[in-house]
Amino acid sequence: MMIKKTLSLLAITALFLTMPFFPMMANATEYFVIYGRGSGHGVGMCLAGAKGMAETGYTYRDILRKYYSSVSFSYTSESQSIRAGLYSTTSTITISGSKGLEVFDGLENKLWAGTDGQSTTISYKEGIYSIITPSGTIESNSSYIKVVPTSSSILSLTNFSSPNKFRGNIEVRFSSSSNLLWAINELPLNQYLYGLAEVSDSWPRETLRALAVAARSYSLEKKINTSNPYKAEGFDVYPTTDCQYYLGYDYEIQATNFKQAINDTAGEILAYEGNPISAAYHVCCGGHTENNENVWGGTSLPYLK
Repeated sequence: MMIKKTLSLLAITALFLTMPFFPMMANATEYFVIYGRGSGHGVGMCLAGAKGMAETGYTYRDILRKYYSSVSFSYTSESQSIRAGLYSTTSTITISGSKGLEVFDGLENKLWAGTDGQSTTISYKEGIYSIITPSGTIESNSSYIKVVPTSSSILSLTNFSSPNKFRGNIEVRFSSSSNLLWAINELPLNQYLYGLAEVSDSWPRETLRALAVAARSYSLEKKINTSNPYKAEGFDVYPTTDCQYYLGYDYEIQATNFKQAINDTAGEILAYEGNPISAAYHVCCGGHTENNENVWGGTSLPYLK
């Protein structure tokens, strides 16, 4: 038994001696890698951060100064129009009016007038618009067709998924750039802002005011920016989160607090060197915003740092 134990100890010792030996490093560096993220592109105003600031007593101007550096506060007309491209199709666009509507060609010639609830269906083929009405079909070689609400009527895109009610006019225009037929909502700037559904209407008043000023600035910059890619299709802004999330009248009648915030800041915009800024914003930055050129490329904008 003793011999076996001795042999076992010798075997273990021999195995230990043949194993490679790695000395412990006295000055080894220890570190942690922490991963985190927000939601959205991370450029400009962080809406979650703006909410937190408002909850701790900051005003909407405090919030805007934090997220947009080197800007000044200026004013613009709320009655000027903005054009939102609602959707495009290769088929037809049907529009109705809650209290009547009128149809005009691009030269402002009235083509048809409808009463409460009546609709018109518009299509385009080889340079000709066909306007189907309860009174018959009208054809026009105009550059576009405009549908205008009468009195306090609200227009509806009946072949567009809900929400599908909009203030202002709806222009039906064929784009030779994309070969698509577009429904374009043209309306006063403040009425367009009423229909933005970017945050909960229950958020703090100062957050909603900050969003109102940022969204107004962003919209105006897109309107006057000649390099805006939407211009080729005939409009200024698009109704998705690629631009600003616009739901129109259906959202306006629900979001009374945001509507009040727009009215409270009527005409107020952010400007840099005298021009409205592209006041980008996003849901959540995860604690740190990003420079515009690091996300989208192009020229670095001093106010998006």
